[in-house]
Amino acid sequence: MEKIIFLVTDLLPVHFSAFDILFLNGESLLNKPIADRLAALETVITNTPYISICPTYSDGHELFNSVESLGLEGIVSNVGLE
Repeated sequence: MEKIIFLVTDLLPVHFSAFDILFLNGESLLNKPIADRLAALETVITNTPYISICPTYSDGHELFNSVESLGLEGIVSNVGLE
């Protein structure tokens, strides 16, 4: 099965970008601060060519201006890290 997965990823490359985690090991993280959820996400995701954790930025206005000037599609935003 693993060989088939690698063959398909060569033919149809994809990349998954994780930006949040809502449940871990059956426990809801919905009421946890985003900083805690990001820390939990880092315990289960190792960045590879196929999956990564989205980077975080402290200056949303600067990020938006950079994204806009590069002609990119957009950003995913959340309330700032507390």
